[in-house]
Amino acid sequence: MTFLLSMLLVLLLSATGLEAQGALPAQRDSTTELFLGVSPTEVTVGDRFQAVVRVDGPDGTRIEYPDITGGDTIQSVAPLRITTTAAGDTVAVYTLVAWIAGQPLQATLPVRLHSAAGVSELDVALRLPTVRSVLPAGDTIVEPRPPKPLIVPPLLGKAQSLWLYLLLAALAAGALGYWLLDRHRRAESAEPGDPRAWAMAQLDLLEASPAKTHEERVGRYQRISRILRLYVARIDPGFGLDLTTPELTQSLHQRSTPEVAASLSRLLDAADKVKFAGARPGQLDADLLLDDARAFVALFPERDATPELLTRAAA
Repeated sequence: MTFLLSMLLVLLLSATGLEAQGALPAQRDSTTELFLGVSPTEVTVGDRFQAVVRVDGPDGTRIEYPDITGGDTIQSVAPLRITTTAAGDTVAVYTLVAWIAGQPLQATLPVRLHSAAGVSELDVALRLPTVRSVLPAGDTIVEPRPPKPLIVPPLLGKAQSLWLYLLLAALAAGALGYWLLDRHRRAESAEPGDPRAWAMAQLDLLEASPAKTHEERVGRYQRISRILRLYVARIDPGFGLDLTTPELTQSLHQRSTPEVAASLSRLLDAADKVKFAGARPGQLDADLLLDDARAFVALFPERDATPELLTRAAA
């Protein structure tokens, strides 16, 4: 499109004496004739336009058009293009942009004429367009745009209310899930008033939960291991949750009797085999593990245990 516009200007300028919008003779004397053109005649700041110059000198004169590099008001955005009319005259096409609005643009080119008499220079003032600003006038009242409607997936068609209900339901389900997980996490991490009462209550909840399938029994083993580790850590922070089963058993040897340490080691080892080694416990195994976990909680610390509990823990 830009090329077609420039060629149209060249054709207009090639007609001698032709005056049209955007292309007209600007200066004349006895030896030199100057034609100027611009397209379009009105632009917005930053829009491209083309200024065309044709200088006709005496026969045998070579016309040299300079480049435009840029400035504060206009800037060249494409190389200077030189074309030749059917009459053999050269035409310069400048592709420019304007950076100011509200005041006339000015640009002068020193065009050189090379003839047998020597080199002369002609200052040519380009014909430039009127430039509009992209901003409204200072006293213009700009009305705010109306709010955009809620984006509805095209596949739902007219079911806008259904889409909104689904979105709200998904948000509510996410919030509920987060609340339940956070509640469970805080229930485990909260410091109980009585660690033993807390551990017994947790084991009672496990007994009320079914353990008929393999997945349910695996969950019971994992939960018992967690409860016992939290319990001993609350009795003594030295039994940290980051300790492995052998490390925890060794620490317990220093605090308790070998029988009590062996009891916890046996419980945690059974849980580790299910969690990490893929062991498949039966229903009876899961029930016995729960009973043994209760015996250990009642036994440790030993100062609160009865002789019957000590005997069972050491068995």
